[in-house]
Amino acid sequence: MKRSFLERENIISPPLSPNKSHNNGEKRVPNDIIPLNQSKSVALSALMLLNELSYNDDEMIDDLIIDKPVKVVIFLDAQGKQFIDFFQNQMPDELKVSVIFVSHGLKEDQITNHQLQNSILVNNSQCTHLTKAFKLLHPLGGGVYPLNYLTIISNGLIRVKIPIRLSQYNSHEKFGASIDDIGSLLYELLPFLY
Repeated sequence: MKRSFLERENIISPPLSPNKSHNNGEKRVPNDIIPLNQSKSVALSALMLLNELSYNDDEMIDDLIIDKPVKVVIFLDAQGKQFIDFFQNQMPDELKVSVIFVSHGLKEDQITNHQLQNSILVNNSQCTHLTKAFKLLHPLGGGVYPLNYLTIISNGLIRVKIPIRLSQYNSHEKFGASIDDIGSLLYELLPFLY
């Protein structure tokens, strides 16, 4: 388990077993997961686009797409899209989840030749559609770039929506998950969403 800067410097002590209930030893649901009664549903057109993006030929039966119940979508702005390979290298292989990267201005050859396992890149029109559907348009992104966010959709509901901090030195990025912690965060959250 990674420790925070404050814990490493002994400024604060780490919590006692963060994922265990003190009563019966069962794992408790992490606080980053939005409860079902507070989860918002994904717009139908965006959900259909995500379904189309997240299938491969092995998952087709007579031209019907088998829906994957859990989808990981990472929205990245102009600076964030430079870290797609870094994100992919952090993804836990044992969870067998495909990740959809949403950013504007990805080159067509970058999209079609993307060799990283279990990742999908979107084109500009798909980026615009998904960014507006999730209401993540960056106010300084020229009307085309999304904010840096990690979202996890489970059965058509947005269950996780966390801002991503690309650098610890940006004063405007005070909250959210560090870019270095995305892989471990997915490893912690995904088992609760299947």
